Amino acid sequence: MKAYLSAILLLLLLAACTKEPTTEPPNGSWWGETSAFENDQPWKGKPYAVVSKEYPTRVLIAIDSVSNGYYVTKGLNFYRIPLKMGTYPVLDNPPQLRDSVERAKYYYLDQDVLYGVYKVLESDTTNAITISSYDSVSREIKGTFNVTFVPEHLPYPGAPDTIRFRNGQFHTKIIK
Repeated sequence: MKAYLSAILLLLLLAACTKEPTTEPPNGSWWGETSAFENDQPWKGKPYAVVSKEYPTRVLIAIDSVSNGYYVTKGLNFYRIPLKMGTYPVLDNPPQLRDSVERAKYYYLDQDVLYGVYKVLESDTTNAITISSYDSVSREIKGTFNVTFVPEHLPYPGAPDTIRFRNGQFHTKIIK
């Protein structure tokens, strides 16, 4: 009888520790759509954008890969992108240009735990992001991108040594 009660108590404790899933994006921020080819395979992401606190005329464009509609597994981020139409080369943030360069990173995540980082392969001259439209009233921003990454820290043994995003397109809104 004692073993039976202990088993029931253990099951109740385990059930109480189960993480409740949420269908809301981080901070309610995803808006729009993104598509590209990641290493020649179709890829879709959930985008959002925020104005840089340090550079109010520039924006962070973040694109999350998600599982089960909410669980963030990868993050593609473009930093310090000007809020005006144009094509901007994307680099890996060299220290001498840290304050003015458009840059990007690609992360492997377990929701909010970082376990792999890829940096821009600067020898690839096609690394660029293009802002094709920006509406300051609706705060919608559209554009395209191509970028190649190499590992800074591999997320797991056998992870890709190069990740190429080609024919990327995004349409999102800058959140407040």
